[in-house]
Amino acid sequence: MASFMPFTNNNLDIFMCVLRPTVAVLDDLVDTLKHFSFFTETLGCIHSSIFKSIHGNMIIWYGAWIKRSHENKELLHEALVSALKNLHNMAILVDHNFMVAYGGDARDGSPAAKFSTGDTICFSCTNMPSNTKMKEHDFAHTCFSVFQSYFLKMDGTISGVCLKCATRPMMINFYVWKNLQS
Repeated sequence: MASFMPFTNNNLDIFMCVLRPTVAVLDDLVDTLKHFSFFTETLGCIHSSIFKSIHGNMIIWYGAWIKRSHENKELLHEALVSALKNLHNMAILVDHNFMVAYGGDARDGSPAAKFSTGDTICFSCTNMPSNTKMKEHDFAHTCFSVFQSYFLKMDGTISGVCLKCATRPMMINFYVWKNLQS
């Protein structure tokens, strides 16, 4: 299924959660997350995706909503975390948060990273050290510069997004390579 992640934070709220499976059969967890995705549609989710690591030791769920007020976003966050806690017998909720699209790039010039089933993706996460004198804005700008530099040098990448955590100094770089089977 095709999905996308915008390069700007103009009109979508992005939510991501990281899960560490505790079940032997990952397909059961993925099926449960598909049901979770259907549930999020009742909360207004317009795009969602499930990313599974190659080794199966990590699953990331991504969802996008039309931008909401701060109060509505907090209510949405509470509903999502409450529903995710129901997965406690299948996975450990490692992290979850709303993300802000800081910037991105695509080889085809589109304003979003497009991806679909079978594409290869890469996430890299950088936390700002607590003992640094660097300002959070400078940290975010530095991470985006690194993102742009790597994007230009990586063979085969078709798009990518640099995301900033909404509540703490953390940046995530998201890169997409097209499915080699297509």
